[in-house]
Amino acid sequence: MEKLGLYLHIPFCRSKCAYCDFLSFPNLDRMESYKNKLLLEIAYYADKLKGEYIVDTVFIGGGTPSILPLGYVSEIVDAICKNFTVASEVEITVESNPESLDVDKVSEYQNACNRVSLGVQSLNNKTLKIIGRAHDENQARRALELLTNTNLKVNADLILGLPESEDDCLRSVSGVLDCGVKHLSAYGLGVEKGTKLFDMVKDGVCTLPDGDRVADLYNEVLSLTSRYGLERYEVSNFAHPGYECKHNLGYWTRKSYLGMGLGAHSLLQNARFYNTSSLSDYLNTINFDEIKTLDAKLSKEDELEESVMLGLRLSDGITLSVIKERFGVDILDKYSKGISKLSKVLDVTEEKIRVKKEYFYTLNSIIVEFLD
Repeated sequence: MEKLGLYLHIPFCRSKCAYCDFLSFPNLDRMESYKNKLLLEIAYYADKLKGEYIVDTVFIGGGTPSILPLGYVSEIVDAICKNFTVASEVEITVESNPESLDVDKVSEYQNACNRVSLGVQSLNNKTLKIIGRAHDENQARRALELLTNTNLKVNADLILGLPESEDDCLRSVSGVLDCGVKHLSAYGLGVEKGTKLFDMVKDGVCTLPDGDRVADLYNEVLSLTSRYGLERYEVSNFAHPGYECKHNLGYWTRKSYLGMGLGAHSLLQNARFYNTSSLSDYLNTINFDEIKTLDAKLSKEDELEESVMLGLRLSDGITLSVIKERFGVDILDKYSKGISKLSKVLDVTEEKIRVKKEYFYTLNSIIVEFLD
């Protein structure tokens, strides 16, 4: 059977962060009805896909899944295990925020999951307040202490390019790694129109570092994580060997995945589709097929371009034989023009094409030139 990743979206948050443009809101009174609907969706898709897939990764994201009442995450995981064929070594991740994590939640996650991704973002209280986070440094450190004293694999999310000094950012990186975290996600800040942070920057309320400063900071983070024994395996992700996020690797290698819950996206049988973003439509519609929209039915050329684009994000790069076997294409020939233009930034061998480590932070422009 083909391997399948499951993503389950929990759209509830205590409050909206200033930079957030994800599908989330503070309608906490709808959590029980939403959980019950999600259980029905799990059963629906398990029956529809019966015998075709084996689930090897599960990611419960949001929003803030840890805001759910005690026991809800266990119910969701139990439903997956009862309805789907699940691999014996399945990776099950739940996202959490420090302010909504406590001893009881951690105990539940130890039984239901094997990985927790904690949204730290910064360990600077002033920065956390500016960006509207609901926790402070002490709460983040307490949550990290709770998690790293268990058998759970732990990721910490941080954001690069926040309105803080380089020293403050690097202090956050070393702070979470000193707690024993074996996986770090360090994402560049994106300021999206429609967010509070966009208006704050536009109105001069807050100033962000420019692109060159953030690129320098990224290289400092790369050096710092290396000193702690973490290896970069994707442009924004660093891990001790064996602690990489298998679920996210599935996205970057174009493994099939099924998204359930509000606004969740899927890639199945060469088609991308997504669920409605309307909470009332999601809760009140009986037929799950009526709340999903086909985004694209992908051609072989689409698949190839996605494989190249996503593969270049990985430190391991693109394996030429895999592309040849899958698409019947000699990638060195098909993209010879882009490869020639990018000879300075690419490491090209008979087996692989990789972006050289010192150019990783300019990845977006490299991909555009490669595919041109």
